[in-house]
Amino acid sequence: MKQGWIFDVVADYIHNTILLWIKDEAGATIRLQDTYQPSIYVYSTSANLQDLIHHYEGDRGIDTFTYEKKKLWIGTPKKNVLKITLTDYQLVQELIQDINEYGCFSQYELFNSGINIPLMYMIERNLSPLTKGEVTHQFILKENPQAIDYEKPKIKDVTLNAETKGVKHNATWDNILKKIWINDLLITGSEEEILRETLYKIHRINPDIIYTDGGDSFLFPYLYHRAYINSIPDFYLGRERDIVPQRKERSYFSYGRTIYRPPSCMINGRIHIDRTSSFLYAATGLPGLIELSRLSRIPLQRVSRVTPGTVITAIQMDYALRENVLIKWKKNVQEELKDPGQ
Repeated sequence: MKQGWIFDVVADYIHNTILLWIKDEAGATIRLQDTYQPSIYVYSTSANLQDLIHHYEGDRGIDTFTYEKKKLWIGTPKKNVLKITLTDYQLVQELIQDINEYGCFSQYELFNSGINIPLMYMIERNLSPLTKGEVTHQFILKENPQAIDYEKPKIKDVTLNAETKGVKHNATWDNILKKIWINDLLITGSEEEILRETLYKIHRINPDIIYTDGGDSFLFPYLYHRAYINSIPDFYLGRERDIVPQRKERSYFSYGRTIYRPPSCMINGRIHIDRTSSFLYAATGLPGLIELSRLSRIPLQRVSRVTPGTVITAIQMDYALRENVLIKWKKNVQEELKDPGQ
């Protein structure tokens, strides 16, 4: 029986399944597919919940309606809540918004509805990335994610860089590709030749991690765009064609600063780490990302793109769900004021 580590977890929004990429002890990669149906919980009066079932019964993407006893808050008694299990991953957020509107934004309290699908899968299956287990037709955890001393899988990595023609700074997607480096390997030629040779070399080297500097904000979107311009439809840097919905770019205000977060360019079957946009990687390196991924259950590729607060929140959610406490969709409890003298 093989042993290995969960290297990455991906929600397949096309087939509505979970893909697990496993690294075995020899360093080989194993692809597992697991059936998983996400659920959301709704709390309201009995009449309102019955009305909700009547309204949505038979809708595409909804599998079952069941009642369960859950705590809505830590330290409170269990209450009767409605569990809605879905078969279509793409309808989860749509259904949440629709229920909220149907209840005039006040009649229904929604729970477990804002949790990332791969994270919810890991919590419910009691799995953790980069934690050792047995690999059969499924993955069985055999190690405590909170262990201090643990074995890590064999990981092969490369660094990907590129240069465009003409403009060296502030290049755009319209600039023609001039050269690419994979570690110290220089690839030149026509733009089409560079792209095809890069694809060939990546798949031949077969790295587990691709490091970039600016891969999220420019390099990856740029390369995919230039591949499209050169009629290379099968250009993808993962082990399979990318199926992860890409997070859009956004800016937000935090602690007196306006912070820009670039789009998230994650790949399927490999890990893309953009060193310039990953605060956690800059602070901890790969060993730190592995430790945080194990503790929070957030897959490695995603944990490289989140803040320390997101990691802490994931750990708290994991604890709450194991205590049979639901996670409210929109938290409206403010932090209590503290005495600055204490």
